Amino acid sequence: MNRMWIIVGLGGFIGGAARHFWMTWGTRLSIGAFPWALMGLNVLGSLAIGAVFGLSQRYQWFTPEWRLLLGAGVCGGFTTFSAFSLETVQLLQRGETMQAALFALGSVALCVIGTGIGLYLTSTHPA
Repeated sequence: MNRMWIIVGLGGFIGGAARHFWMTWGTRLSIGAFPWALMGLNVLGSLAIGAVFGLSQRYQWFTPEWRLLLGAGVCGGFTTFSAFSLETVQLLQRGETMQAALFALGSVALCVIGTGIGLYLTSTHPA
């Protein structure tokens, strides 16, 4: 087995466990129906993946293995919103404003639609 898979899997385990802790703790502190804990999780994960990629571009000691462990693994396990945010920012940094807007708006719209269809197909139709 390729060791990169193990590195990403280990990071995913750490990120997923951290996500569970955050959501369990944060949901208890939330006020009202607004999903504050999830919003905080997405913002924190996006901040973290930005820092990971910034450090990996700045320092030689930040190897591809560290980038995979912390970026794809920990941040990906913590929140996939961080990867979405990184892709959008990278498009903007390359001056691809229209592609960034289409990606961001299209991702949100299509994912919400996909979730709705998935819920509809599985909760309103008998098996």
